[in-house]
Amino acid sequence: MLAPEIDMPAELWLKILGYLPKGTVRKMIGVNRFLFELALDDLYREIELIYDNETTLKTFKQLHHTNIGNRVHSCLIRPEFLSPSNNQNGQTLLDTAKHALWLCPHIEEVTITLDDDQVMSSSCEAFLSSLWSPTSIGRNLRKLAINTAPSHSQMMVSLVKHSRNLSKLQEIELTLADGPYIENHDAPSAMLLFTSVIKAFKFTLTSVSITARGRIPHDSKSFLRFLPFIPNLRNFTLKCHYGVASRADPDEPDALGNFVHDHSSTLEHLTIQSCSYYHGYAFDDLLSRWLSEPDQQSNGSIFLKYRGFSQMVLPKLHTLEIGLSQSWSNDHLDSPAWVTKNKPSRKFVSNLTEIAPNLISLALSLDVSLAPIRVSQLANSLTKHVKDGDAGVAFNLEKLSLFSRNLYPELFDMFSASLPRLKSLYLRTGKSAGRPEEIQNDEDFCLEMEKRRYPHWELRYLRIVDVPAWCPVVHPNIIAMKAVGRCLLNNPTLDLAFHCSCA
Repeated sequence: MLAPEIDMPAELWLKILGYLPKGTVRKMIGVNRFLFELALDDLYREIELIYDNETTLKTFKQLHHTNIGNRVHSCLIRPEFLSPSNNQNGQTLLDTAKHALWLCPHIEEVTITLDDDQVMSSSCEAFLSSLWSPTSIGRNLRKLAINTAPSHSQMMVSLVKHSRNLSKLQEIELTLADGPYIENHDAPSAMLLFTSVIKAFKFTLTSVSITARGRIPHDSKSFLRFLPFIPNLRNFTLKCHYGVASRADPDEPDALGNFVHDHSSTLEHLTIQSCSYYHGYAFDDLLSRWLSEPDQQSNGSIFLKYRGFSQMVLPKLHTLEIGLSQSWSNDHLDSPAWVTKNKPSRKFVSNLTEIAPNLISLALSLDVSLAPIRVSQLANSLTKHVKDGDAGVAFNLEKLSLFSRNLYPELFDMFSASLPRLKSLYLRTGKSAGRPEEIQNDEDFCLEMEKRRYPHWELRYLRIVDVPAWCPVVHPNIIAMKAVGRCLLNNPTLDLAFHCSCA
């Protein structure tokens, strides 16, 4: 005899499921009709085309049922079966998937990944091209992510050709994949294809992300000059290798500056990072120059004509993520080898409150540690300086993430003073526990913090982490967090979670 159906309001079931691990609803598929429907929604919300096996084939055959196909909202296409050793190259599966996806009218997000070691078959080319047909998934597509090796970039030609069929596309992420053959002749044309894709959808796009990892040939970065004006652009991400100033194209930073400047009135989220192939500061100093304060004494230098970041005004920007280069981690303020002793040292951007007066979240790359003097510069750039006769308003930054080389009490003195409204602080520190001459360990740090109180600091979330010698994953510094937490009156949430098996 079957147990009677457990009848509760749908809102209460949703409240209960909110406290349970993701996927739990699938185990409750037989409890009642409401949970049965929720389980099917969860099961078919995202479909994956990765392996050529019976399970995948069965999944796509099930999409022919309207009750199943209507539940699909996203699709991941990463055909790992495309290999020289596979003579069929998934032809049966691809044919089945092509017709099945036509019956999924609610797909809004598609991710396509093609690695360098995969062999593009004619059946796969036909399948990818069919995605953009008027009767396929393109009609309701809102987000498209393409991660491709240069050798497979031609698959984007059909996307551009049928762009009119994707009238609702708003977000696009284009990545030139890392790989051993990244320097081949296909890279420049692949990057220019990226610009063609963006041009095709420029009137509907609100978010654009471009990533080019690895040792990209310099001429492939000329795509920066061809990026179109996107009227409704709110989110822009650019991650690529910029190069050495002495060898780089002098127009490249100007192209980046012009693009950001042209969209300054609409940008709300900006991410600029360097994906350098080399692990040394000398190979991404061009980006550092663009981000840093211009050198007023370098008259005649080509760098003065750049529209640098410090010259921007982004009134709507609320989130900024900057990838710092290794040159910023130096204790001294001397720039890399391209600066002579007679030239002044480069400074950190000093007017961030003027560049983005409504900034709420700032994240600095957590791959590069900042020396104390760099942290001091950062704190100064986040301080809204009051002019004579002006009452002044505190800067509204609420979220900050950074990597400090050392952990020392003055860090919190600076940020509590310059950012009294800060709500969230994520701080990664180096392996050393502070200034060598004073703070030698966590105990010394705690003793120093006992002398401090921050009654007006509105911090609500704190996470301090470091990387121990025995584990490559960051660990929470529980002792330091509790010491800082005792200095605040509002009992902030201390994130003590471990994300490795050490705990």
